[in-house]
Parts: sequence; structure tokens; C-alpha cells
Amino acid sequence: MPKLALSVEPTPPNPASPFGTVNGYDIRYGVVWGLRSAFGLGLLVVFISLVIGTAVGVASGYFGSWVDNLVMRFTDVVYAFPSVVLTLVLIAFLGASLTNVAISFVIVGWANYARLVRAEVLRAKQLEYVEASRALGVGGFRIMWAHIFPNVIKPLLVIAAVDMASVPLLFSGLSYLGISTPPGYADFGQLIDNGQQWVLGRPGERFAFWFVTCFPGIAIFAYTLAWNFIGEAMQDGVDVRSK
Repeated sequence: MPKLALSVEPTPPNPASPFGTVNGYDIRYGVVWGLRSAFGLGLLVVFISLVIGTAVGVASGYFGSWVDNLVMRFTDVVYAFPSVVLTLVLIAFLGASLTNVAISFVIVGWANYARLVRAEVLRAKQLEYVEASRALGVGGFRIMWAHIFPNVIKPLLVIAAVDMASVPLLFSGLSYLGISTPPGYADFGQLIDNGQQWVLGRPGERFAFWFVTCFPGIAIFAYTLAWNFIGEAMQDGVDVRSK
């Protein structure tokens, strides 16, 4: 975020800074770059988690036997810990940085995709055309790629859209606590943290500094709501019964 001259109190919205300033930072730039950080981190974490979870889930559901048992028991271990607690433990072990936060989110997030994909594969591999392909001697990897994978990717996209909203929210919470990004990094958590000391305003003017948390809060709300709408639209698109 471009840093302006430090001031004793936040500067209200003006032509030069439409969202005002807080602690010497232009809130507008913080919101814009915070949205960029949220989208970039969410896209990276969701994509990697989706790829790993899909590969593991397809292999587990299709091959079954000891492969399925091994993968599912390891997945159960991941699910045994609350996701937030496990993320905090991993960050404490790896160190507080944006890269380590992304790695921690991936380690925690892939299991959800793997379990969903496994359940869909167990259903899809019993379909008649899959059995016919197997009877014709088609290889296992070709069956998984050509027949099973297209049937499991649609529900995954719905979960991915929801995670695009939830991952930045968790990241913002960690940033607010000061355990994810260095000071001055443009993200929603630090924007809220910069404005918290001014929330109560000044004596006799309770809402004098309303803008320090209003604009970041609206940005977080709009970003999360948009991805939830996208997830609902995808769910309606893939759900045959809704049509």
C-alpha cells in the first residue's frame, strides 16, 4: 500500500483519497490490493488443493483395496484436527510468511476434495459404460481420465468456488492476528487491524472515523458474497433435479 504522510488521526474521504487514510495509508489502495491478494492466494491454494485432492481421490476410489485404506486413513488423520488449529500449528512449525500460509492451507484443504472425489468415483465406476469399457479391455488410466473424471469434476467446481471465498477469510483472520504476513502487506486483515484503534471514534463523536473499517468491511463482504453466488450458480448448473 502506498504510504502517505503520517497523521495523528485518520483523514476522512477526500478527492485525493476517496476512502480516506488511516495510520498514513490510503485505504483505497489497501482495498484494491487486498482484493488482489485475496484472489491470488485463493486461486493458488484452491487450484493446488483441487489437483492433489482429485488425483488422490480418483486413485483411491478406482483402485480400492489397500490403496483406498491407506489414503482414507491418512485423510481421517487430517480430519481429526480442526482445520484452523491444524493451520496454526503448521504455520508455527513452518514460520509466518505468505508462502508458508499457502502451504499450510493446501496441506489442510486437499483432504476435503479427496473424500468428495472418492465418493463420486465409487459411484461412477459402477455405471454401465464404465463396466463396458473395462470389459473391452480399456486401460484403467484411460477409463479414469475419459469416463470417470468428467463425472466428478462438476461437483468439485462448486466446492472450489466456495473455498475461493473461505480461504481469503481465514487468511485475513490470521493476518489480523499478525501471524501470516509482514507489517505493511496489503490484505484485509491488516486493513482491519490498522483501523481498530479508531473504531470508537473520538470523545463525543462516536462515528467520526467510520470509514476506517467501513470500506474494508464492504470489500470483504462483497468478495465473499460474489463467490458464494458463483458457487450457487454452479450448483444449479450441475444439479439435474433443479432443471
